[in-house]
Amino acid sequence: MISGEMLKNIREAHNLSQEELAQLLKYPTSYIADIEENKKQASAKFVGKLIEQLELSDEGIFIDDWESELTLLLGDQIRALRESKNLSLEALGALTGLSSSYISEIERKQTIPSLTTLRRIAKAFNVPVSLFIGNNRKWSLVTEKLVRARKTRGLSQKELASKAGVSAGLIGQMETGKVYPSLKTIEKIADALGVSVCSLILEQEEVEEVIGALSPELRSLLYQPRIQSLLGSICSMEEEKLKLVFNFIAMLNSNGL
Repeated sequence: MISGEMLKNIREAHNLSQEELAQLLKYPTSYIADIEENKKQASAKFVGKLIEQLELSDEGIFIDDWESELTLLLGDQIRALRESKNLSLEALGALTGLSSSYISEIERKQTIPSLTTLRRIAKAFNVPVSLFIGNNRKWSLVTEKLVRARKTRGLSQKELASKAGVSAGLIGQMETGKVYPSLKTIEKIADALGVSVCSLILEQEEVEEVIGALSPELRSLLYQPRIQSLLGSICSMEEEKLKLVFNFIAMLNSNGL
């Protein structure tokens, strides 16, 4: 991720103190100080906010080793977002000012987009740049969601492989993070699980913010396998049942329980 020295250089190039940058990004001053002193690694969300708020571009000071910042899922994420909005390559090109052939190359992992390009794409989809940043954590989240969705549906790796038309060995390697499959393979697995591709490979940082705000006791409870399985079952709920769940939660809150 971004080094302490690079963050300091960026901050000073914009004539900002640590306190001013903290206020702009809505982070504690101590968080920025810890990054600059290499006591803490910057999160993907922090890097994304830095890029967006300071409008960093390729022409100015930007992150060292930019390629290492980008998630391995980048091409698939962009394609999944584009298809979820029923946009052709040409339509996305018109929204971003990029050629359809260049976007296709990004989606097929044949080229790494520049910082300016990534900002354009994020703006077109109305998503934070941080969605595309951070290799290891993003892929580990995909594997976690895959395992949870499979177990929630009571499927073994072999059974899921059979439904998806892939090998059981591939499912096992995916779940242990040893292999990153093609988007076509992910689509087959998502279809077999009855979930959308987006739900597997797109991770909204806001969810982590909510969990981070909980007490240690509640966070521990949420990560228990039984609770994870229960939460995972929400994905397959019918709309009316889901409404009943939300109404019950609202009733508990209104009664102060």
